[in-house]
Amino acid sequence: MRSQGSRMLGQVKASQADVARICGVVQSTVSRWVSGAKIPEPKHREILRREYGIPVFAWPPDHAEVLQFVTTELAKRAPNVLASILADFKRQTIDG
Repeated sequence: MRSQGSRMLGQVKASQADVARICGVVQSTVSRWVSGAKIPEPKHREILRREYGIPVFAWPPDHAEVLQFVTTELAKRAPNVLASILADFKRQTIDG
């Protein structure tokens, strides 16, 4: 299923080759973004926002990006909870 970002990118007036050049990728990468087969990396989503007005939130979330955000916020808001979770994880991986 194509995301809103994929649909919006498919409607821009620039060619896929032009989008690729601006984003610093090859045209086939842009084609995969338009088809919904791939999601642009955060740096490319920012370029697409700036150049073509495609909101960053129009793309599905990048799970690594979400994980980083949650970890950072947890470290700020509840550092003891994060430390406890990391200690549990360490014990599980060692005790396996």
